[in-house]
Amino acid sequence: MFYAFRDEVENVTAEEAKACDLSLGYIGVSELDEVVRLFDLPKNGIGTTGYFKSGDCVCVCLEECNIYVRQRAVIVVSTCTKKHLTAVQNTISRLRGGEVSNARLLYTFVDELLANENEVLVDFQKSLAVTEKQILDGRESESLNKTLYCEKQRCIALGAYYSKIREIIEELGDNDFDVFPEDELKYFDLLGARADRLRENSKMLIDGIVHLRDAYQSALDLRLNKTMKLFTIVTVVFAPLGFITGWFGMNFKNLPLINSPYGAGIVIAISVVVAVGMLVWLKLKR
Repeated sequence: MFYAFRDEVENVTAEEAKACDLSLGYIGVSELDEVVRLFDLPKNGIGTTGYFKSGDCVCVCLEECNIYVRQRAVIVVSTCTKKHLTAVQNTISRLRGGEVSNARLLYTFVDELLANENEVLVDFQKSLAVTEKQILDGRESESLNKTLYCEKQRCIALGAYYSKIREIIEELGDNDFDVFPEDELKYFDLLGARADRLRENSKMLIDGIVHLRDAYQSALDLRLNKTMKLFTIVTVVFAPLGFITGWFGMNFKNLPLINSPYGAGIVIAISVVVAVGMLVWLKLKR
């Protein structure tokens, strides 16, 4: 689909868009060959983040989309229909009824994409908050360490992606290609600032994940300490009982109480007194 920016934004054909003073196009990969021939665009694979210049056209390659920019047209080629289509529709809504240039078109579309990235980071932060509460409540999953590792790697990848976008925006703002009006290069400063904020937010999330891993490890250590404390108490309480039963278990003929009808009862009573005494002593000593 193509839109022409005249007095009003109009939905036009690709042929009509080519003849317009300024147009915005949104196409899928299946339509790329036809549009490349019609607009004489360079063809580049989607997926490699970066940019290049060919003739009077600048191609910006972002995640799952390429953006071709010329003085009279901005064309988005997408493999992710929903996300980029929404960004295009929001771009048209924001620019409807105002003066538009290719720089402002590119700025508005990329700004919409970065706004979506901000929502991704917010959802990420909410997920970490839920995980932190699970750790505090002792309800975390057994695979939490693996999950946190994967989330950390994802944040690192996002941070690298935002850094690359920042570099691209900075290069576009230099306008070495003379594609954008000089008085509208300010838009790239705004985009650069947003990319910087996203990068800083991704770093904060990485720090948050490291904090969660430390908290999880601390929780595990605390539980282990409680278990070892219980085992220590059991050992201290029953060690004297083991000595008593072992002593009478040697079956020496002249051992006191060995032949007494009250021997077993007396030994049991002594064992109970010793056990209770040890528990009281441990309670007092905490």
